[in-house]
Amino acid sequence: MYQSYKVLSEPHPDVRPHDYMDDLESFFYVWCHVTFLYNGGRPMQPAANHPELKRWNFPRDAAAVSKRSFLLSNRLPRDTPLSGLDADTRVVVIKLIDFLRAVFLPTMHSYDNAVEEHRDILPAPMHVFDSWEDYETSAEQAYDDFLRPVNEAIGVLRATHGNWDKRLRGPPTVDSRASKFATRASSPTLLVAAEDWFRAGSSLSLPLQSSAHTSRSSSKRPRSPMEDELTGLGDDGAGVADSDARSRHAKKANGRAR
Repeated sequence: MYQSYKVLSEPHPDVRPHDYMDDLESFFYVWCHVTFLYNGGRPMQPAANHPELKRWNFPRDAAAVSKRSFLLSNRLPRDTPLSGLDADTRVVVIKLIDFLRAVFLPTMHSYDNAVEEHRDILPAPMHVFDSWEDYETSAEQAYDDFLRPVNEAIGVLRATHGNWDKRLRGPPTVDSRASKFATRASSPTLLVAAEDWFRAGSSLSLPLQSSAHTSRSSSKRPRSPMEDELTGLGDDGAGVADSDARSRHAKKANGRAR
């Protein structure tokens, strides 16, 4: 239901695999789902009752067509009155949806240009990143482009509704670990570091030109602390010996107790 247009569409050798833009687009659809059905704090209707959200749950090809139409549209889907929002908030939300749609249009057009054959124009493969640094720079810019209108919308809501965010339960959770993906210019929070992809179980494969960049043994790939920990467990005999010693000690203690 929340997959990006590119991921839902037919795989193609000239199209990048799943990357950060697909993750951002999925988050956008989750936000749209909640926004479309928000009911002033009361239970929301099932997604199947909303025509647009229902189409997002169709089989892959039909869902891709629906996502494409939604991104190209300049209006809300029908049967989306946003009745759970006051008039001022409704205006802010509609503008934010339009801003975020625009973030994903270049990727959608790039996909279409890579797979569609035109009479006078040859297909153009999607951009492939030359290095980890190229990927990192592009990801940081994408997160900036996505978070900037979000933070601007939050600023407008604060100005029009006073301390509306004070009613939230506690301060927001912030990842305090250092991250080279931190977009300090547009967000007060830190994005999750690349090393955490392994810990989160992500299936992300970097769409780089050389397969060496995605190899586990490649020096270009950031090594996960979890990988180091697993390696240490496999090589460290001392931990096993210590465990055996504790087991023998417990058996002796049980024998004396009898």
